Amino acid sequence: MRLESPQRFQNWDRLYSHGVTALLGVLALLACIALITPMVRLWLWTEGLNESWNALHALHAFSTALYPPGDEPRVNNYPPLWFYLTGALARIFGDPVFPGRIVSLLAFAAIATAIFAIVYRLGSTVISDAVAGLSFVAFMAVAFRWWIGAAEPQMLALAFVTSGAVILVGARTRTMVALAALLMIIGGLTKHIVVALPLASAVWLAMHRRPLFIHGFW
Repeated sequence: MRLESPQRFQNWDRLYSHGVTALLGVLALLACIALITPMVRLWLWTEGLNESWNALHALHAFSTALYPPGDEPRVNNYPPLWFYLTGALARIFGDPVFPGRIVSLLAFAAIATAIFAIVYRLGSTVISDAVAGLSFVAFMAVAFRWWIGAAEPQMLALAFVTSGAVILVGARTRTMVALAALLMIIGGLTKHIVVALPLASAVWLAMHRRPLFIHGFW
């Protein structure tokens, strides 16, 4: 049986290191190029798919018109937190769209940071953490660029639930689990469709932190 030489292992380690560095560079370059369009659009008066719909409800955030009665032609099936936030910002800046875009952009950055932190807390290397975070940024910027910086609650809701996941992965006490759950609930009150990560987090907690999972329900 022939044994591999230490030199050969060193060559493979060096090749792996160079390959990961190149991947990081490609992802960073791709993300920067793809982010040009969302960043330019951020300051334009163009409206996205449903920015005007969200803006209308934001302007009604502090009145009964936020949730009109059933006989009205206008319907709002979204939870209220986004409308309260952008409605308050509209009272300060005079418009709910541009402040909403800034909030959405900051939330997008928070999601990428949370992904980095989750992978790190799961025991990975810093390089792998960076690959995970940059992969999200690059994929979103290429395939779903409209959502970056859109005055719409999706990014903020995801920022809350991913931040909750960061806390949950490192949780060792019931207090930390409760804090993670609170952030995920706030995410659900921001947009009602962000259910996949909270459900997956509950399954993960039951598998890897079973005492905390049981104590959380009893």
